[in-house]
Amino acid sequence: PWTKRVMMGQVHDEKAYAMGGGAGHAGLFSTACDLAILGQAFLNLGECDGGRILSPPTVMAMTRNRTPGLDECRGLGWQIKSEYAKSSGDLLSDRAYGHTGFTGVSLWIDPSYELAVVLMTNRVHPTRENTLLLDFRPIFHNAVVSAIVKPEDRS
Repeated sequence: PWTKRVMMGQVHDEKAYAMGGGAGHAGLFSTACDLAILGQAFLNLGECDGGRILSPPTVMAMTRNRTPGLDECRGLGWQIKSEYAKSSGDLLSDRAYGHTGFTGVSLWIDPSYELAVVLMTNRVHPTRENTLLLDFRPIFHNAVVSAIVKPEDRS
């Protein structure tokens, strides 16, 4: 309602929009292709298309739990799989980590399964009152894992 038009391809966060579309607080916002590339780079410990964007120690530092003892496990920029990481579902391994965006985009990476899962949705269309995505994300991630990882291979 605040834009008085349907927004497409733009951040739906008022503050980020006012700042030109990019702001650290606005969560994950990108294309499915770029998120898949990012996911693969993290699976490759920072290597992407034959080039290095991060060192292996940096990737390991970013994906290690930096908030032990707190309810929510967080790395540097990532939510770490735990009982509090509801969006990840139940079937990703304990090594998984991910990030979500307010409008519905999510990326979960699981090194145990060599898997990067990108979900592109729009939770705020047509209204911000749509909370069904919060229930859908874990179902989606469970469906992806159950479709490609045999039950006996799940950790």
